[in-house]
Amino acid sequence: MRQTDADREREIQRAERIQRAQLQDLTALLKRREFRRYLKRYLTLASVFKTTFTGNSETFFREGQRSIGTTMLGEMMQADPKAFALVMAEKMPEDDSED
Repeated sequence: MRQTDADREREIQRAERIQRAQLQDLTALLKRREFRRYLKRYLTLASVFKTTFTGNSETFFREGQRSIGTTMLGEMMQADPKAFALVMAEKMPEDDSED
């Protein structure tokens, strides 16, 4: 069955609605400090801010993790470009020292 121009246009509009809804969801989540901490923790775990090179095949695994992290970072920047500065500036629970 051949796809018509009208079918293609409906599919484009559907994809755009889905993307808008996803960005609205992320924008709402980024207003929550708890979510920003969660996001920062996983961006760090995914090695977004450091090299993944190990000199062996573990690099491939780490690059896969990093790819997910950079996707998350890109979506955050698309939803709210100012959120990155907030995420990076906020203290994490492990930053508290009990000395």
